Amino acid sequence: MRSLTSPAGTRPRSREAMKPPETIEEELAIIAEAIEAGIDPFPPEKEPSKWAKTALGWFMVIIMVSWVSQLLYRSL
Repeated sequence: MRSLTSPAGTRPRSREAMKPPETIEEELAIIAEAIEAGIDPFPPEKEPSKWAKTALGWFMVIIMVSWVSQLLYRSL
């Protein structure tokens, strides 16, 4: 495996260092490295919190009221 460190001793940004695996073997190697490093590559999904749902709902209501008021204002 190639080193991620440049000759100057600095690490590149994550987008430059990580490119999508081209084969299944490469992907399995990445998953194995993550497990060895103590990283769970498949974390359990989190349930959306009630606060997030409520905030999103109110945001959508405010946007819709804004659009309707703009439409009514332009029609007068």
